[in-house]
Amino acid sequence: RAIIEKSGELAQHEFTTVAVSLPIAGSSMNEPTRNTARQLEAAGWIAMENSGDLMLTDKSRSDKRFLLRENGLLDIVPLAKKEMGEVTIVRQNPDGTVNADFTWRWLPNDVGTAFTTGPIHDRLAAPHNATANLMWNGTEWTIITVDAR
Repeated sequence: RAIIEKSGELAQHEFTTVAVSLPIAGSSMNEPTRNTARQLEAAGWIAMENSGDLMLTDKSRSDKRFLLRENGLLDIVPLAKKEMGEVTIVRQNPDGTVNADFTWRWLPNDVGTAFTTGPIHDRLAAPHNATANLMWNGTEWTIITVDAR
């Protein structure tokens, strides 16, 4: 468990799923995107002008997680961090490596807690399962890959 929890492979596993990109222009938003923006607005992270366009608030303006891009998108990352669960089974492979099945979950940060409904909320709230492939290098176990199950 400790080897998986401290690994760079776990840190990188599904990291892009704790980011959100929104168009600044209200005219470029569909209803699910507008709902995402409304949740961030309710939490005070962004403001929506009468035109539907987004703008940063004082709360988010100096926050490095909010990045206004020249292409008209607002990227927000990260929304959460990982918390390791339990290793449920370890299996020996014919090639000498082992596979360890484990659980983990997202712990939303102060931005991530703004999402109370919808796909982002559901993704952050769901339990996750993965498998780590480990190899003995002669002195210690090292992780080769972490894959979703």
